[in-house]
Amino acid sequence: MLRLIRKLSSDPQVLVDLFVNYDCDMAAANLYERTVAALARVMRPGPGAAQQVRNGAVQCMLAIVQSLRTWHAKAGGVPGTSTRSTLNRLLLLLLLLLLLLLLLLLLLLLLLLLLLLHASV
Repeated sequence: MLRLIRKLSSDPQVLVDLFVNYDCDMAAANLYERTVAALARVMRPGPGAAQQVRNGAVQCMLAIVQSLRTWHAKAGGVPGTSTRSTLNRLLLLLLLLLLLLLLLLLLLLLLLLLLLLHASV
């Protein structure tokens, strides 16, 4: 499953289309948000046996970030600013902010775990 997510995540247009067609549609499920949130949950620390799955989730998140950077670079190279390209840039910004928020939450959870481990020692 993680391989499929990573493969889809390496296509920048797939990510943007997923966000625009599902997360921005009030009647549809937030597929992009749910996918990123699920990956963030899998990335949490846990028993050593799950390390391979966590590594796969990290690779998926990195593929998402790299794809969004690629998509943004291509969109930024288009001369002139149309309403559609401005909307696309705003949507990309929202995608990146959501991803950064989830990563920040993950880091805070890791810090909390470290503090709990340190306090129990």
